Amino acid sequence: MIISGVSGNEVYFLARKGLFPGELTVGNSVQSLGLAGSLGSSLRTLAGGEIENITQMISHGRHAAIRRMGEEA
Repeated sequence: MIISGVSGNEVYFLARKGLFPGELTVGNSVQSLGLAGSLGSSLRTLAGGEIENITQMISHGRHAAIRRMGEEA
């Protein structure tokens, strides 16, 4: 299994250019940082660099989407 950050929108535009992925499944998971996480991320943005809690949240969301797709399949 390969996990990719390619969005559904990007897949759509690749298809319009004649590029068609094979055996591709797309899943989404929407999560919230909450008030404390949002404030911390805002301060980290001002300082520059990676915002680790957002990176972790994206990774957890991808894995949650994959787990749900497996359960629903």
